[in-house]
Amino acid sequence: MGATNGNDEYVEAMKRVTATMTRITRNALFAEGEDVCQIYDLTLAAPAATLPVAQWLKVRDGRIASVRLFFDARPYA
Repeated sequence: MGATNGNDEYVEAMKRVTATMTRITRNALFAEGEDVCQIYDLTLAAPAATLPVAQWLKVRDGRIASVRLFFDARPYA
């Protein structure tokens, strides 16, 4: 879907995604060192879909340094 650089771009991208979000159900959470992975179902109103999502975060000095999302983007096609 795209990449963002910096906090401001990330926040704007998240605003667009969360505008149609109706529910998040976390299925799993794993952490090892600075790596955190969570698996969740993201339910959207438009397009009407529930997406299984894997989110990989790098945490450094108590702050999120990077985020990678893995999901099937076909509902956006």
